[in-house]
Amino acid sequence: MPASCSFSLVTQQPDEVAAMVSQAIARLGAPAGGAVVFLGGSVGRSVVEVARAVAAVSSGIPMVVAAGAGVMSDKGEHEQVSAASGIAWRGKPSATFVLDIDPSEGSLTDRVLAACATALGGRPGSVALFAAGDVVSPTDLYGLDRAGLGTSIFGGGCVGRPGAAAIVDGRVLAGDVVGLAIRAPANPIVRASPACRLLGELEPVTQAEGALILRVGDRSALEALSAVAPRAPRGQVVVLAVEVPGTEERRAQLMIRGIRGVHEPRAALVVSEDLSVGRRVAFAVVDPLAAKSDLHASLGEMARETRGGVPLFGMYIDCAGRGSALYGEKDVDVQLIRDRWPGLPFAGVKSTFEIGPGRAGMTAHLYSGVFALFHAPS
Repeated sequence: MPASCSFSLVTQQPDEVAAMVSQAIARLGAPAGGAVVFLGGSVGRSVVEVARAVAAVSSGIPMVVAAGAGVMSDKGEHEQVSAASGIAWRGKPSATFVLDIDPSEGSLTDRVLAACATALGGRPGSVALFAAGDVVSPTDLYGLDRAGLGTSIFGGGCVGRPGAAAIVDGRVLAGDVVGLAIRAPANPIVRASPACRLLGELEPVTQAEGALILRVGDRSALEALSAVAPRAPRGQVVVLAVEVPGTEERRAQLMIRGIRGVHEPRAALVVSEDLSVGRRVAFAVVDPLAAKSDLHASLGEMARETRGGVPLFGMYIDCAGRGSALYGEKDVDVQLIRDRWPGLPFAGVKSTFEIGPGRAGMTAHLYSGVFALFHAPS
């Protein structure tokens, strides 16, 4: 019996998506622990309708339905077309949760972390998390790096509102943030791979006030940006790349943050996240060759880390600004995953932002691909 089963279909009909999910669950030949269904194109505007159709045929299996700008699987990418993809797996039953934006309830990050801990029953585990990109911004989720040890959170921003729905005990619950706590044989290995090319060297932030960067190295932040801006191709947006220090298992990497404005009186820059003095940063542009090279390296790291184990399935959350919009052709990222693990079932969605590893834990990313590889350890 297979440990997992992926599926993919070009369709506009919720009933056809439901039939595809039902067939995938049947092919497992054993009770499914959970499933994720991704929607893209016009069918993505029918999240609740699709979830209801799936719930009617899924025998109470906990799952999440999430919409993006496109979908993908080990069979290929579907962009600018109405399509669905997904993955179902055997194992212990997953647990779902749904949250809505409510400022009176306190910090969204705090509520998400509490919901993750409850869904995991206080034990180590992983959570696939999907947020409505129309109302939840990446900055709302930067604080996920406070997730407890052993908690792995990955996912991204959805298209539309509701952008995602949970199926629990045959009921459909839609919300602004939807999570699926996955009790697979082992926590996944997760990597976030940015699509950025540096315009200069990494230098430490030497003066900052929250999200206002005053000095980088021995220059004002505005002087540092002005020095490298001519190296950016005409028309390309310059972003800030922040270094994520490496570990024994992972090389140092970068995460992209937006530059929101200039504070001319202080020759400073306003960025999308509070940065402390000492963090190393560089200005960068989104670049296809750098994206492909970094993803190839990230997948290689993951393969080495799982050596001796058995890969079971994967999920790939890919920025909507990547794919053919970045590479000029489709299936580039998908083919890198297929080359690394031939025959591995996986599914993914094109997101408005991505959630994956950060400096201390998990955080939100831009222009990145986040791959979660579930495996049975040796």
